[in-house]
Amino acid sequence: MTNDDWGAVSLASRTTCHTGEQFLHMKYLSVATLRPELRVNPNSHTSEHFSGDPYDPVARLLISPYEVFGSAGLAPTNTIDLVVVLRRAAGVRPGLRALGPDPTSMVEAGEYSEYYEGVERFMNGSLILASQEDVAQHRKHYDELFARLPAVELANVESADSVADRLLNYLYENRTHLLRRGSTLTML
Repeated sequence: MTNDDWGAVSLASRTTCHTGEQFLHMKYLSVATLRPELRVNPNSHTSEHFSGDPYDPVARLLISPYEVFGSAGLAPTNTIDLVVVLRRAAGVRPGLRALGPDPTSMVEAGEYSEYYEGVERFMNGSLILASQEDVAQHRKHYDELFARLPAVELANVESADSVADRLLNYLYENRTHLLRRGSTLTML
């Protein structure tokens, strides 16, 4: 892992660099899936919406990436070989498939998740897109990203194990097309 949610991407070198986040804003359920031996709670980690049930899909906490992924699971930079757009809107069919004919418009519209309802432009609510020129520039960057890298959409509407299995199977089946000698697969 290099970044959680957002990170700068160089289209020229197809790399992303760590933003320096000290804590990840994760769901309790995600932490339990990745590190079941961790016993996190509001006394050990700053939390929100915690009802007492560590498997509540809404409860979140702030946690160091090292606690979740260990130092071996973190990388200061990564080469990107595949873009995976996670879709979690209601009505999305489970599975993994190629993006439609205009992936930038789908991402810009927030169609990857009902939660954002199109208000979080281009999957990054921290962007300040104050003018139409800003929007056009960001749209151009996404067009370039999708033109330079293979991209798929993955429905994140099943169990974490099922979603991971679908992605790992895809990577295995397409490994010769996705990997260059010495590169690693990285998800955005």
